[in-house]
Amino acid sequence: YLYYEGEYVNGKKEGKGKEYDMLRRIGYEGEYKKGKKEGCGKEFDKDDIIVYEGEFKNGLRDGKGTYYFSSGDKYVGDWKEGEKDGKGIYYWANGTRYEGDWKKG
Repeated sequence: YLYYEGEYVNGKKEGKGKEYDMLRRIGYEGEYKKGKKEGCGKEFDKDDIIVYEGEFKNGLRDGKGTYYFSSGDKYVGDWKEGEKDGKGIYYWANGTRYEGDWKKG
């Protein structure tokens, strides 16, 4: 079950909107183009805690963004087609980090 509140053009999500997927228990708030996540937005979990904020393209994380893990770790950097890809920094909750290149996750 998908709940959506926002703008439509020709029956497709377009512009700004917010959705929540009851089955996957994740939500999204941000920009849409031709029915898909496109531009800047935020994904959040069932408790409204942000898990990702950044850029999207063709419905996937793509561009610059930050992913917050429930463990307290986080990744800040480049994304391509939904995966960590390019320059980025992974921060572990214990204070250590890795800075470098990522390829397909």
